[in-house]
Amino acid sequence: MKRLFAQEVYIRLAEDNSAFACTTKYGRFFSKTTEFVLNYLVLPEPVDDKAPVPIKRRYSPWASEQQ
Repeated sequence: MKRLFAQEVYIRLAEDNSAFACTTKYGRFFSKTTEFVLNYLVLPEPVDDKAPVPIKRRYSPWASEQQ
């Protein structure tokens, strides 16, 4: 009977390491999950100045006349 209402606690870290979740199970009948967000500074990736910039080309009837 004691095992039926035993309390179990599980802690797991998110895949991106931005938070962790704590799940508390009370027997087989009730469970509660709480998520805790970790506050840390995320640095942006460095920008490559030589990377090609995508250009969106549009149809222009004058383009064929100019070339």
